Amino acid sequence: MDAFSKISEYLGTSIESSFESFASNSESHASSTVRSNSESNIVGATLEDTYHVKRVRQAGALNIEKFDVYVLFSYSKSRAEKEIKRKENEKRKRVISAHQLLKKGQTLEKAAKYNMAMESYKKAIPLLQGLEMIAETASEKIDSNLLLVTIANRMEAIKEINSRICISVRVQGSPEKKDVFMANLKSALTEQGFSVTGEKPCYKIVANIRTSKVGYTLNNYVFLASGKISAMELSTDKEIATVAVSSKGFHKIKTQSALNSLEEAGLSAGKEIAEKIKHSINFLRDKA
Repeated sequence: MDAFSKISEYLGTSIESSFESFASNSESHASSTVRSNSESNIVGATLEDTYHVKRVRQAGALNIEKFDVYVLFSYSKSRAEKEIKRKENEKRKRVISAHQLLKKGQTLEKAAKYNMAMESYKKAIPLLQGLEMIAETASEKIDSNLLLVTIANRMEAIKEINSRICISVRVQGSPEKKDVFMANLKSALTEQGFSVTGEKPCYKIVANIRTSKVGYTLNNYVFLASGKISAMELSTDKEIATVAVSSKGFHKIKTQSALNSLEEAGLSAGKEIAEKIKHSINFLRDKA
C-alpha cells in the first residue's frame, strides 16, 4: 500500500493505509485495514522485487517477531501521463460545471427565485472543494478559488434576503394595543433570525387581531387575544404559513389585561410563524 500511495501521489491523489497489531499470552493477532480515497485508476502497476528483514525480541515469555518489508513497483510513465491528463480534464469539467451553476443561480436571483438559486449554489460547492486550478474556456479563464468565494458570498446574500420581513398588523381598539402586539411580534421574529424591514422584503406577515373579555378570576380580569397571522412569499404572492392566535392575559385593570394578552400573543405567534416560514423555505428548496 505504501508503494501504491507513492504512485497515487505522483498522479495527484492519495491512498491511505494503516496496520495494527497486538499480542496476547496465547497468540498474536494482526489486522490490516486499507482505505482508498483515490479517484485515479492505478491499473498496470507491476511488482518487480521484494524482500524482508525479520527482527525478534523477547518480551517476558513471548517472542515478538517484526518484519520490515520492502517492495519495488514499476508503473508506466505513459500510463501515468494519460491518467494525469484525465484527472486534469475531470477537474476542468468540474470547474466549468460549477461556473454554469453560478450563472444559473444568478439568473434565478434576478427573477427573485432565491430558494431555487440557493439550491443551484449548493450543488456547485462540492464540485469545487479540493480544487485549485484555472480552467480555460473559449471565452474566459475561471479561477476555482475565486469561483468558490463568489458562490459562498451569493449564498450569504440569499440568507440575508430570506431573513427580510415586512409586517402589516390590524388590532381592534386603541393604537396602544397595536403597538404592544407589533413590538412583541417583532421581538420574536428578530430572535428567530429574521429582520423586520420595509426595504426589499422577501416575506410579508399580515395579522388581524382582536381582544375580548372572557372572565374574571382571583381579582383579575381575563382577556383573550385571538385572530389569525399569515405569511406570504412576495415573489410569488403565495401564502406559505398561517397561525391561529389565541393567548390570554391577566390583570386587575381591564386595559392592562387586554395589553397583556396582546403581548403574549405577539411573542407566541411570532415564534410559531417564524418556525413555519423556515419549514416552508426548506420544503421549497427540497422541492426545487
